Amino acid sequence: MSLPFKSFADIFNSGFWEGQQKFTDGTLQTDDGATFRIHRVVLSQRSGYFRALFSFNLNQETVAIPNVDSKILESILLYIYTGIIILDEKNVWDMLIASDYLLLDDLLERCRSFTIQNMTSTNCLSSLAMTLQIDRLGITDDSYRYTLVHFEEALQTSNGELEKLPFEVLSKLLKSNSLNVTSERSVWKAIVLWTNNSTKLSHVPELLTCLKLEEEVDEDLAAEILSHTIISNNPHCIDLMLRKEFNYYLTKCTLLTQYARSQGIGYQNSPISYCPRMPNRMYLIARHTLTHTKYGSELFLTYDNEGNMDTNKHSTIATS
Repeated sequence: MSLPFKSFADIFNSGFWEGQQKFTDGTLQTDDGATFRIHRVVLSQRSGYFRALFSFNLNQETVAIPNVDSKILESILLYIYTGIIILDEKNVWDMLIASDYLLLDDLLERCRSFTIQNMTSTNCLSSLAMTLQIDRLGITDDSYRYTLVHFEEALQTSNGELEKLPFEVLSKLLKSNSLNVTSERSVWKAIVLWTNNSTKLSHVPELLTCLKLEEEVDEDLAAEILSHTIISNNPHCIDLMLRKEFNYYLTKCTLLTQYARSQGIGYQNSPISYCPRMPNRMYLIARHTLTHTKYGSELFLTYDNEGNMDTNKHSTIATS
């Protein structure tokens, strides 16, 4: 059950802080003009930012707090005074950035945990793009690994977030053997989606090297790649099209397909059929819970990483 919103002024009307507003000794003002009466000593105890700010503004009654929205600052003040914070997908990123800016380490950690626990295939790409801009938030690796595992689902609900990824990050994702795709067609789809304007065409030749065409028997995919406008009308692909190795991959793909058909070999049983990308190591982690209120087991699957019991970083595959 969500808690009802309480304004910062409300905390002085009842409970521990009732009547304490008359002892306030400073005012914070945001860029949008909102003001909040505060106790400097309370804020200084919780935040290195405020401690330094008030040390240099001893006699200044009103102190400006730039780069923080008034609603976010009000929620942060409520947290400082009461320890209560209401996080959701709409405000957590603003809270993350503000808590980092104001040096509120405990709130920053709570925001990190909320973001990781609530990561989905719908928001993992936007999470990755955001954390890359502010790496000190400390959840880039979590966002990257979640995207690797849930890549195909993320593509289906991208909503333009894939296009925001820097080229270097997209290339790293698509080259990874740990990328969880059932077909290289998903990798090709990602390349097409990302290359949504002419400024990105120069990156297409390198992105094409992320495709494992030499492993997958898909004559239709090879034809689709060659005929697509980001290849056929891309001046940066002329040299690539002439390279022997590039044509070798496409030719091999076609020949293997024709051979499989002529021999009547099923794709799934063929020794020359596609072998999916495979990580170097895999871990299956079991956690058993036995308390007076709960009994059960959980299984977590992870790979190419140190095995640990931080369940926020693994994909749950079964519970009982």
